[in-house]
Amino acid sequence: MEIINDLPSIHERYVNLVKNTKKELLGFVKRPYAHQAKSQKLGEQEHAELEILKRGAVVKSLYEFPSEEEFEWSIAHIKKCTRAGEEARMIEQIPVKMCVFDIKYVLMVFENPRLATSPLTNLVIEHPGLTRAARMSFDYLWEKAKDYRAWRSLSRKKVKNENLKAGLGR
Repeated sequence: MEIINDLPSIHERYVNLVKNTKKELLGFVKRPYAHQAKSQKLGEQEHAELEILKRGAVVKSLYEFPSEEEFEWSIAHIKKCTRAGEEARMIEQIPVKMCVFDIKYVLMVFENPRLATSPLTNLVIEHPGLTRAARMSFDYLWEKAKDYRAWRSLSRKKVKNENLKAGLGR
């Protein structure tokens, strides 16, 4: 198990895990984001994903509904990745932010509301039972989620209303 607490290291480790993915990347995508909507960091993450898609890896992402403030760049990011081959679906709520790399590594992201030095802690775990459990959770939620295109045409107001209905409003 590896524990990472600072945002630059979290970003670097995530990009490294993506770059080393050979067959499959499964993502449970929700806020908060290590890139904090910084275009350079998000661009590096997208580039790593696009590279593994070019090599033939499967990338499937479950996105939690974006907040009103995140709507524009979230949809732009999803469109960019799906044009490259990512499969994307959206769901009202994701229980934990997590990625599964080649059914070998699980990266779990936790918020640190009390830690002033970093808003996030990442755990990178290599464990066959945990990766199988994460895969089962992903498959279960994937079946309940909707194709992202059903949500991309929503107006900001509708996204806000959907977030409020789902208990995600601010």
